[in-house]
Amino acid sequence: MRYFVFCKDQLIVPMPLGDGLRKGSGMESPGQVVSLFDTGILTWEGLPNDPMDVLKLAHRAHFRFENEEYCVLSLDQAEEGYFKKLAHIKVRELIGTLDSKSMALVIRAMAYANWSLVSNFCGACGFPLQEGEGEERLAKVCSNCGRVFFPRMSPAVIVLIHKEDRILL
Repeated sequence: MRYFVFCKDQLIVPMPLGDGLRKGSGMESPGQVVSLFDTGILTWEGLPNDPMDVLKLAHRAHFRFENEEYCVLSLDQAEEGYFKKLAHIKVRELIGTLDSKSMALVIRAMAYANWSLVSNFCGACGFPLQEGEGEERLAKVCSNCGRVFFPRMSPAVIVLIHKEDRILL
């Protein structure tokens, strides 16, 4: 399983600062399109090394993309310790540097990271939610009433209807 680690709108990559990435920035080579599926540079293979136990406080979510399962770890803050030494990339700055499939994966991972940060309590009884298991692995389950919560994904479609050089709608 591959892991994404996010802190707010930044993706924390398993690469020290200065190894081809800048803190709070995208790829250094403008115009270069990188495929995450070829390089795997933006994800962690296995759980990241965490000498300070910061990940114990991380919110987690699992999701599937292209028949692969991923885990998202969402940190409230990563300014100290081990994660401070790694490259942080603002997701918006990845636009145009990744191929479309890789960008879709990163955006989906960020959506799950945000969902995991705000979905901590049951809307019915108020008890804490826990990671689901088995068939409910991609969801959160209430520790009291057993309700299952899945992230709400709202797909959008933008359409342009034109005839020759004119926009019709």
